[in-house]
Amino acid sequence: MTPQHIAIALAIACAFIVGLAVNRGSTCAVAAARDLVRARQADSLVGFVVAIGIAGVLTLSARWLFGPLVHLVGDPPLGWPLLVGGVLLGVGATINGACLFGTLGRIGNGELHFLAMPVGLAVGFAMVALIPGFDPGAAAPNPLATPSLAGIAVLAVFALAALAAWRWIGSNASSDRHWSYRHAMLLLGTAGSIEFMLIPGATYVDAVRLSVLGGMAGYAVPIAATLAAMAGTIIAGFSAGTLRVRKPATIPLLRSFAGGMLMAAGGWLIPGGNDALLLAYLPGATIGGVIAYLVMTATVVALIAARGKFAA
Repeated sequence: MTPQHIAIALAIACAFIVGLAVNRGSTCAVAAARDLVRARQADSLVGFVVAIGIAGVLTLSARWLFGPLVHLVGDPPLGWPLLVGGVLLGVGATINGACLFGTLGRIGNGELHFLAMPVGLAVGFAMVALIPGFDPGAAAPNPLATPSLAGIAVLAVFALAALAAWRWIGSNASSDRHWSYRHAMLLLGTAGSIEFMLIPGATYVDAVRLSVLGGMAGYAVPIAATLAAMAGTIIAGFSAGTLRVRKPATIPLLRSFAGGMLMAAGGWLIPGGNDALLLAYLPGATIGGVIAYLVMTATVVALIAARGKFAA
């Protein structure tokens, strides 16, 4: 078995673990924003810091040790595409009722209307590819690709942030004796960062994009990784007793489809969805990634707050 085959096998195994983690932990930006707005509960958002911190430590350390063998994202260019992309991701996730990670977890619980979201992604990717000038531009090289004092400082911040977040959230009382929310975030940060380091184009979003646009050699890896992630989330839902197949209704199907189209447009402009932001751009300490994630999160929070105020 060649090193490339080992990397592919490890990335697919990590995709399976990511599927487990997103089902057993509240990894959805929409759910986290809803907790913050309605319950004044920030544990979900703080839990993301565990995943980001662990992913940052692993990503930078691995890059310094193994060099170009480890993929490190560049910094997306600052400008209107980045801002519009973050807004579109937030709007699309809110309409869908879940972000890209949240959608995967909800499918694992048997909420079949979320299967319309990948269909919306496919249509969205096909449409934005036809728009002239709808392009984010080239990413800048990541200055943390080699060891430096600044890089060591960033590494220390990631480690301390993950530790502080771990202690903040504690164990989730709603989890069973084998799992807690912070353990799910630990697994997500570890497995997700390794997957992005080894095969950066192996998520289910990439599989949808490639099926529509092509342009990259080999569909086998993203498809296999997608199937592994789906298997992981379904197994997690079954083992937790949350897997209950629900017949999809028309309105939720349409919402997921529309949300998928908007998230495709947003992911095209950044480029990358909230999965890439959480496990690649933020752990890579990219300025563009931080801005895009903050814009996306602020958009979701604002829309949920506005909807709650209107409903009241």
